[in-house]
Amino acid sequence: MSKNIEQNLGRDEHVIREGKINIIVLLPHFLLLFVGIGLITIWKPLIDLITTKLCFTNKKVIGKVGLIKTNTLEAPLNKVNNASVEQGLFGKIMNYGTVRIDTSSGTYLFSHICDPNGFKSALMEQIDRFDDERIQKQAETIANSVNK
Repeated sequence: MSKNIEQNLGRDEHVIREGKINIIVLLPHFLLLFVGIGLITIWKPLIDLITTKLCFTNKKVIGKVGLIKTNTLEAPLNKVNNASVEQGLFGKIMNYGTVRIDTSSGTYLFSHICDPNGFKSALMEQIDRFDDERIQKQAETIANSVNK
């Protein structure tokens, strides 16, 4: 887990699942190294592999893509509208794909994430759990104020 993400965690917050980039995205570029083109083409996927961070906690989704031009996401789970997965044939075979997260503030794409369907399922399950806990707390607050 990235130190940057751990530093941004709030009180009573812990990471539930982290999305990691599949190393297989470098394979075509390693093959191109034999032709000489790989030295030029390998930099983008290598930088993506090193700089892309994606995870969700029990309270929010956190993500970052890019080295110079960065795109960051930090949204409470109740602001996530949808999560979807895009996979091509090779991505299905090697079990990686693009995770798309739609929030109230925009859409975020995280490419080449390992087990994207598992990540999406776990995220949607945590969103349901988060909503249930939030409703439970509201019900307890209302019950306590009525009993006074």
